[in-house]
Amino acid sequence: MKPLDCPSDALPLLACKVAPRQFDLSYRFSSISLRDQIVRAQTLIRALFEQGLVARKNDETDSNFQLLIVGAGAAGLAAAKEASACGLSFVIIEKSENAPGGVLRSKAQRYVSTAMYEWPHPNHTQHAFPLASPNLLGNMRAPSLELTIEKPLTVQDFGKVLTRALAPSLIDWTENGKQLLTTKNLSSREIFFANTSLAEQTKGELLDTLAGHISIHGIPLNDTNLPEVVLEIAGLQADPFKFEYIIYAVGFGTETREYAEDKVPYDDYEHVSFWEPDLILDDNLGFCKPPAVGILGSGDGALQDALRCLVAPEWPHPLAIWDEILAHKQGSRPPLKHSRHIDKALAKVGAADGYTMGGAIWTSGKHIFESLDQVFKDIVSELVKIEGYRLRRAIRSMLRKDVKKVTIVTLKGHFTKAYALNRFLVHLFHKILEPRGKNSQFEILSGEVRSFGKIDGNNRGAELEISQLGAPVSTRTCDLALIRGGIDTTTAPTQLVGLTGIDTGRAELGRIPPAIRSIGEQH
Repeated sequence: MKPLDCPSDALPLLACKVAPRQFDLSYRFSSISLRDQIVRAQTLIRALFEQGLVARKNDETDSNFQLLIVGAGAAGLAAAKEASACGLSFVIIEKSENAPGGVLRSKAQRYVSTAMYEWPHPNHTQHAFPLASPNLLGNMRAPSLELTIEKPLTVQDFGKVLTRALAPSLIDWTENGKQLLTTKNLSSREIFFANTSLAEQTKGELLDTLAGHISIHGIPLNDTNLPEVVLEIAGLQADPFKFEYIIYAVGFGTETREYAEDKVPYDDYEHVSFWEPDLILDDNLGFCKPPAVGILGSGDGALQDALRCLVAPEWPHPLAIWDEILAHKQGSRPPLKHSRHIDKALAKVGAADGYTMGGAIWTSGKHIFESLDQVFKDIVSELVKIEGYRLRRAIRSMLRKDVKKVTIVTLKGHFTKAYALNRFLVHLFHKILEPRGKNSQFEILSGEVRSFGKIDGNNRGAELEISQLGAPVSTRTCDLALIRGGIDTTTAPTQLVGLTGIDTGRAELGRIPPAIRSIGEQH
């Protein structure tokens, strides 16, 4: 295979490049679903292979490896499996004791699927991976990773499905690693090390590859060789390794605890991050009586939490909520799934969301979502005028009896980046419940939280003072206060290149959604 003159011009390589010979599958990406991570990983490996930057390893006496994959979550494991299918040599490392690592080990009641959030497009009912057979993209090879999933799963159960699919490979990769460490003999060029991280010295040397550069655009991908990499395996330093390329697959960083402009809650406030187990699905959310809930945030996490607090645990994820709305029986009336007005509304939702998300690729600003929010409100209002009776009956039958009230506080008065399904459902619930005014079970406020005070001995709640433009200061007493401010950009993210504390100047190519799946020609 002859390398191209400018192999680094391949889009997947440009999008993921963060330094010479280094790629990041997470850094500054917009699309962060598990399917996107898997596809992005597969696409990157395939691009390296097809551009001739790496080739099948036939020399088993060569002790060097082509790829170091840092992180054994969905992205890292998918990258390793694709590398194996291409015949490439690699070492994949994970800081925890087993694979998969990261959020796939979480016991949080958060549901994921490979296509659930494609809603309202028809393929949102598919949950397996890949979503389409290879012949839809031409006469291609079979995918390197197949996941058999029939419905949305908790994130931990998704991890178990992934583990079962990769079990034979993981066993072999792990045994190969143990043999290399104990005998120093290299019987295979596919290695997995658990309890392993990059040595601090190696991190510094890798960061030095960016020294003196304002932007990475002017640095050729293969501008320099990587330094020797030292791995700390179970706290002990192994002999140095040599790699041709490094792929970081280590997640998105720490979730913020701030609620607005560097403001933080009281010292002993119990912040539960998005991927940590919580008590929301317990009776009364873990309180003695129905609580009032305050949710601070305008992104998808805030919307998901609002739905979890509003809807009974019988419907634990947004797709289940929507399916129940469509199927709800109301005497002799046909269910809403047969309504042509629903079909028209969803067509408008799909068009508006697709148009806006396409535009959002080309700007880092969040103002673009303000108009999308208004369009969703308009669609909901028109639909409720026509189908309000059936929608009210369906939604009210699903509401929790053990939650007193849910309040979302958005800083700018609109929701920002969110899946269409969550955005639509939250606006629909708000429209259905708003006639009760201030005593409604669900309200959405706009403004900055000026004060986040402790109430009694409750470390989960807060007394909130909310400053609203052109309105008096609002006060809300929340038994449960949830902060969903997104990723904390003021702390060093887990991505290695992010440790510089500066923007390396990479284009926003990573914000372009990945292909629906990744396959390539049989070699």
